[in-house]
Amino acid sequence: MNSSKHNFDEPARVIKREDAPERTLYALTFKEAFINYFKSRFSKENFRRFIKDSFPNKEDSTREKIRKTVMDVSFVLLMLGLSYIVFYYFSYRERISDLGQWEVTIDSINEDELFDFEIKQLWKNIREKYPDVDFPEGMNLKFADLYAVNQDTVGALRIAEKNLFFPLMQNKSAPTYYLWRDLYGQYSRYGNPYVDYRCDMGKDGLSKNTIIYGHNTHDKLGFNKLTDYMKLDGYKKAPVITLETLYGKTQWKIFAVMLTNSTAAADRGHLFRYLIADFASSKDFMTMIDGINQRSMIKTGIDVKADDKILTLYTCYQDIFDGGRLVVFARLLREGESEHVDVSKASFNHQARYPQAYYDQLGLKNPYEDLTKPIYFVEDEHGSLIAVETTDIEETTTEEKTTVKPSAEEKTTAVNSKPSLDDGQNEAATGEPQHSTAEGVSDEPSAEEAPVSEQGTAAA
Repeated sequence: MNSSKHNFDEPARVIKREDAPERTLYALTFKEAFINYFKSRFSKENFRRFIKDSFPNKEDSTREKIRKTVMDVSFVLLMLGLSYIVFYYFSYRERISDLGQWEVTIDSINEDELFDFEIKQLWKNIREKYPDVDFPEGMNLKFADLYAVNQDTVGALRIAEKNLFFPLMQNKSAPTYYLWRDLYGQYSRYGNPYVDYRCDMGKDGLSKNTIIYGHNTHDKLGFNKLTDYMKLDGYKKAPVITLETLYGKTQWKIFAVMLTNSTAAADRGHLFRYLIADFASSKDFMTMIDGINQRSMIKTGIDVKADDKILTLYTCYQDIFDGGRLVVFARLLREGESEHVDVSKASFNHQARYPQAYYDQLGLKNPYEDLTKPIYFVEDEHGSLIAVETTDIEETTTEEKTTVKPSAEEKTTAVNSKPSLDDGQNEAATGEPQHSTAEGVSDEPSAEEAPVSEQGTAAA
């Protein structure tokens, strides 16, 4: 008798029912046959056999026990991996969707297209909707809903050509609060891009250097898209960055892209300091700009003057060497300046200066080796560790020298940086502002600086 796989009412096979009269045959439907098969396969006896065959027991040989153990562990790891992928996928989609909704919310209101009475009415509605929120005077209406959710909101960052948009947070009492928290204050592996606690984002204007930290999670979220700027084509496609504060919109032209180190050990004891919000003088500022241009991977042709303000986007990049950091620098558009950038003038900088770890990892000779002589750590007359270059310790005995790489106990060593935390945190977390002296932005240790540890990082 032919059976059909698509009709459960047709006979699948002919068997004799237990309660049927002798010599009587009945056709059993496919559905009934499947139920009987399921019950037989998943009986208690078969379950016991499955447990015995799958897990080690005392009757097994040593070899068999090892085989079963390896199989069981592999299965558990497979299930955990699949569970993580599923969780990761849905959390990724949720974050993408959430950011998209906030972008639409912020873009839905343009005060320049509204009458004054409309703005007043909208503010009245907002204050009735959020009676417990104290909105700053003069704040842009478009940020009202986001500010009501989190009063640490200070603006938004956007690079339209790279489909990059993030609300920006700033917590001055806990500088790295959003390193592992989203804009709602909940734990998130992505964190949320945040502004250095020393930077001004208020109604009176921006700091000389606005510093923004973000994760590089290698999944097109966070600041991963900044890695596009390591290639000339990536820069040419998006040379302008938009930064909105609660009070206005600003645009910035990218002038440098730098791959640098976050620990002094990666460059023979040296750190180039650029995470400085404000400067004591124009000379100090231009000294830092010169150092940035020397290290820039791209020659953009965008100039920076002493009275300009800059934007610093900071994330980790450890594909080449441990502790690597990718930093994109942009200059604020000057009054009356066009936002258009002639990218045809841009070129890749084959003479860019990198940390020693970069050359070591790629097996290259450091052409700037003479500018970064190794730093050793010696004890002064008070027993404190200080950093000195090899030229300063010619008369120092070998026993007085220590390794170029500071140990965990050498947390008070002077190496051209400010107090900092371990990897995964930024130096702003110390609560102490950076010095902005000319020495502070060069490779030479400053005798006036208090003993400090290696420069930390903001996002890993």
